[in-house]
Amino acid sequence: MVNSNIFLGSGASTVLVPEHDLAISNVAQDTANANILHFTDFATTYELVTNLYIGCEFEIYNDTNDTLISTHTIKSNTGNTLTSSSTVAAFATDKRHRIIIKGYGSPSPSKPDSSNQRLNADNWIGIAETITFPTLEQELKQMNLGLGGTRNFSYQYKGIRTASGGSLALTANNGSWLYYALGGINNITYTSGAGTIAEITTASTNVVLPATFDTADAIIALDNATDLDKLVIGMTVTSTGISSAQTIIAIDYDNNAITLSDVPDIAGTNENVTFAIPAANRELFLASGNDLVFVHDSDGNDSLSGQVSTDADIVNTGPIMYRTVNGSNEILPPYNPILYPTASQMNQVNTGEMITYTIEEGNTSDLPSFSLEQSLSKDPSVLTTNASYDVNAVEDAVNQESQSFTRIARGNRVNSLTIEAAEGEEVKFNVDINSRLVDSITDIYHKGGIAPTYEARNGVSINDNLFNWNAGTNSGAPFFFSSGSLEAFGQQFLKVSSVSIEIQNNLQDKRYMGGHRDMKEGLAAQRAYVITFSAIVTDDEIFRYYLNEAETVGTGSSQLIKLRFDKEDNEEFIDLQFKNYFLDTANWTIPDDKGPVTIEATIKPRDLHSCTIGTDWVILGWLNEEVRSI
Repeated sequence: MVNSNIFLGSGASTVLVPEHDLAISNVAQDTANANILHFTDFATTYELVTNLYIGCEFEIYNDTNDTLISTHTIKSNTGNTLTSSSTVAAFATDKRHRIIIKGYGSPSPSKPDSSNQRLNADNWIGIAETITFPTLEQELKQMNLGLGGTRNFSYQYKGIRTASGGSLALTANNGSWLYYALGGINNITYTSGAGTIAEITTASTNVVLPATFDTADAIIALDNATDLDKLVIGMTVTSTGISSAQTIIAIDYDNNAITLSDVPDIAGTNENVTFAIPAANRELFLASGNDLVFVHDSDGNDSLSGQVSTDADIVNTGPIMYRTVNGSNEILPPYNPILYPTASQMNQVNTGEMITYTIEEGNTSDLPSFSLEQSLSKDPSVLTTNASYDVNAVEDAVNQESQSFTRIARGNRVNSLTIEAAEGEEVKFNVDINSRLVDSITDIYHKGGIAPTYEARNGVSINDNLFNWNAGTNSGAPFFFSSGSLEAFGQQFLKVSSVSIEIQNNLQDKRYMGGHRDMKEGLAAQRAYVITFSAIVTDDEIFRYYLNEAETVGTGSSQLIKLRFDKEDNEEFIDLQFKNYFLDTANWTIPDDKGPVTIEATIKPRDLHSCTIGTDWVILGWLNEEVRSI
């Protein structure tokens, strides 16, 4: 620690990064190591952050007939390659291939700048009172080994690391965290705009490689064996001796050769050949303008009016919506038609109008996940790393990050969400999160033997430019206790002084053989709802329900528990309704100062009846394997 400048809280930021399945087309296999896969074209628009995807699962598909070939775990990755921890079979010579990196623990990549990798990390969390970033608990083993000599320990080593302790204390200005707690969205009502998503209309950047060929055979040999991993099925092939109509129909990794769709016109020796992926095969998309938001709607290209994206349109666990890079038109999360609905069915969402989400319970072991990026910058306007890498000087200043220290907590799921509202206060969300792993940007680059080249916050240094930022507007204002209402047992409670709703997911940590030593998985188990409230007593109705042996069941209005908050200055709202419930406790409090008699009650519903929120907040959501059913 030789730098005299210090990190200040003024340079500290925590932002949200969506997680989702990442589909990458036009994948090639390395010629020297079959476990290394290349995706050069994808990385021209979206570059993976080096070694950030270690431990994530990925699938290999035959892109020609959509057949799953194998599933593996990522051992390491660069911006445009990944290495499998297990053996990858040789690719079929006449098929295109793609990979799908599974969403849990896989933060969404973004467009890099000229020299730095970035994540889709310019998403505002909301009005945060306190953010407790997940910490790493290091297990230390100290042993005596049955050996004497001194009274000190004879041996010690470090065991596994566990990410834990993450939490968010938020003032609620929107209800989006209910999606992460409950698990799914099945309906979105919105106002559409005129923007569209379309495939890139130009071929990939040309690759020029020397090759040898003659007119007797459609097979041509590359002069350099290492060049083969730059090529994929379907590339156009042109040179002095090869017609522009030629394409690659097969790749022979064993013999360093490719097969063309026809024989060359003229023989060539060590001739420069130009290879390019046609626009129709690139599977990379752009929006028609900058700073747009899209949602899938089977009506597609609707008129500029109110629209509904229904359960049939939405992949229940996301991505719920798509956005573009700040100030640009690249799609975030990366859009790929293999996984997602067709581009013609993507509607622009007018974010100046209210969006209404219907949120539902997810009943699998998976819940939506997200990453958190925490960056500490000495100068808040400088978000890039400055550490170098010298393998022979690991502890020296050259390897230390002294400009922008960044950590990424991956695979965060909501273990519990507590909504609290008390008299005279804003509505609060307390989010307890379960994290899969915490990475240091400096450390993961150094593991790859390179200097960090990373820029935090997706390069957005001004808070006003963060995605979903709405400070200073009516939408940015919080919900208040005074604008809420509570109904139960068929009546509205008029004298409620506080209310709390807890959604418990009871995530269970699991670790598996063959994975990352420090990576765990948080699996959703028993879900439970607990509603508590305090109210001034006006009659004995609550006590009579406490003695009732029959559960209050049904979906009629008088049989539901209803909790609603509205904003006074616009139409935004949070509406929660529960069914099938008992009154669990009812404690009467008689104050010594002879003030109002109060009751503190607990209600335990078995089921959510409905959850609807109205907001201008765009929920990007996540994507898992359920999308394969499209």
